[in-house]
Amino acid sequence: IDPPSTRSLVAYRASAAAGTELLEQSSRKKWGFLAFDVLARGLLGGRYDERTTFGKRDLRSRGARFTAGAFEKNLARARKLAALARELEVSPAALAARAVLSKAGISACIVGMKSPTQVDELVRSSSLRLSSETRAQLEAV
Repeated sequence: IDPPSTRSLVAYRASAAAGTELLEQSSRKKWGFLAFDVLARGLLGGRYDERTTFGKRDLRSRGARFTAGAFEKNLARARKLAALARELEVSPAALAARAVLSKAGISACIVGMKSPTQVDELVRSSSLRLSSETRAQLEAV
């Protein structure tokens, strides 16, 4: 099997099944896998609600997860993540990053940070251990 290519990464983005296959393959072959869009363009940071709008030049105004109907559904999922993060005493962004990094086959992830506090939160999350119960809760979100 060839190493992952740009085509593989596009397949991962387009299909959960292809993504699962690619992650399993990267884990077996000990390839590094870099996850991106971990915070869903800020959606998992907990700052948005149903009144949030995005300008015409903002990529989110055209993104599928931010369209009418999908945005409300994704806000509900983000709230579930935030509630779980509160129980664990971490930020939603830190929990999202930790959840991604705990998946077999993922070596690193890209997250956007705008403040030293956010950097500190994400660094601290690296020591967070997710129980099997917490992992199951995250998968349900």
